[in-house]
Amino acid sequence: MTKSHNIEYDENCEIIVVGAGVSGMMLAKLLNDSGFKVLVLEQKTRVHIQPETFGTFTCAAVEHGLEGYIDHYFDTFTFYGPTTRASATERDKMCLVNYQNWVKDLELKNVSIRTDIHLIAAEKISEGLILKDQKKAYLCKMAVDCSGYSQIVAKLLGLETFSETGLSFAVELENCQFPRQREASFILNTRVANSGGWLYIFPDGKGQYGWADFYPESQSNIKDLRERTLRAMKLTGPHNAWFKNARITCSYGRFGPTGNIRHKVEDYFIALGDAGGCGTPVTLEGFRQAIDSAKFAFLAVSRAANYKKEALSAFLQLFHDKYGKYYRMHQWVKFIYLRWMDNRDIDRWIYNFSKLDNSDIFRLIMGELTIGLMLRTLDPVLVKNVFFNAINNMLPAFLQFRAPISPAKKESLNALS
Repeated sequence: MTKSHNIEYDENCEIIVVGAGVSGMMLAKLLNDSGFKVLVLEQKTRVHIQPETFGTFTCAAVEHGLEGYIDHYFDTFTFYGPTTRASATERDKMCLVNYQNWVKDLELKNVSIRTDIHLIAAEKISEGLILKDQKKAYLCKMAVDCSGYSQIVAKLLGLETFSETGLSFAVELENCQFPRQREASFILNTRVANSGGWLYIFPDGKGQYGWADFYPESQSNIKDLRERTLRAMKLTGPHNAWFKNARITCSYGRFGPTGNIRHKVEDYFIALGDAGGCGTPVTLEGFRQAIDSAKFAFLAVSRAANYKKEALSAFLQLFHDKYGKYYRMHQWVKFIYLRWMDNRDIDRWIYNFSKLDNSDIFRLIMGELTIGLMLRTLDPVLVKNVFFNAINNMLPAFLQFRAPISPAKKESLNALS
C-alpha cells in the first residue's frame, strides 16, 4: 500500500464501526467485550442519541442487558383510530429504555471513538478497507456501516443503495393531562399521516408524541412533518384534550422509523439497514431491530474464519431467522394500508384488534405477522371495502366510482382545520 505525503494512516484498529447510534454503540460494546480493537467514527460532534429514551419490549431490554436502564414500564398498549380504539393489557410487557444513559456508562477499553468525522472516500484493498476523511485515512480489516438510512460507506464504495426511506418528527412534552399513567399507544389515521403516530406516557404528566411518514409516497419533508405533528396534537382525539395545556420541552426530526434500507454484506464489509426497514409496519418499533442487528453482526464477525462475504453472510441468515420470514407480510400490510384503506376501513381494522387475545395482539405489534393472524383482523365488510378501493385505484380517473385514496397526504390536515 502506497502512503500519501499529506494523509496519515491509522493502522491500529481491526474493525471500524461507522455511526455511534443505537446499533453502532451496541456493536462497539459487544466487540469490545470480546477483545476486538475497534474504532468508531461518528459524524456528529459528540455521541448523543435522540430521543434519549426508546419504547421497546421488555424482553428485548433484558436480552441485551439493558434492564438496569429501564426508566418506565407500560401496563397497556392501545391502538387509536379516527373514532375507535383497541387495547391490550399485560403488565411490564413494554418499557422505556434510557439508551443515552447506557452509552454514558459504557467502559470501552478496546474502543476508540472519534467524532466530527466526515468520510469522503472508501476503498477496498487486498485484506481490508481504507476509509478517508479530509485529513486522515483509516485502515481496517473490515468495516460495519451503522449509519442506517445514510448508507455512508456503501455509497462511498459504489455499492447499490436504496432510495426509499421514511421521516418522523417527535416532541417531548410536560404538563399533560393523561387519564392513564402507564400506556403506550399508536395512532392510525390516513387523513393525518401516511403511516401513523405514537405516544409514550411518562410519569408526572410527561410524554413523547410523534408522527412517522412513508417516503417517497408522502413526498414530505421534516419541516412539513413538523407542522403536521404539531397540528395533529390539536386536531386528533382523544389526545388533543390531553395536550390542552402541554408544553414542548424539546423536539427532533429524523429519518425513520419507516424506512426500507436493508442489510448488506460484501467482502470486509457489513451494512446494517435502518431500524424501521427491519421492523413491523403496525407499530414502527425499531429499537429492538437495531440492537438485534448489532448482536447478529457481532456473532457473524466473531464466528467468521475470515472477513470475506461468504463467511460474513451468517449475519443475514441470523437476521432472517428472527425477522425475515415475516417481511413479505409486512410489505403487503404497508402497501394495503397506504393505498387501499380509508379512515372508515382503518376504524374497522382497529376495532377488529379487540377480537384478539392479549398474546395475539402482542404478536401483531412485535411484527409476527402470519396470514392466519392477519385474517383474524378482517371481516366481510372490510374485505369488500379494501377490494373495491383496490379496483377503484387501478382505474383511470374518469372511471373511478369512489374517492381515490392518494398516497400523498401532506395537505390532509388542512381539511381538518
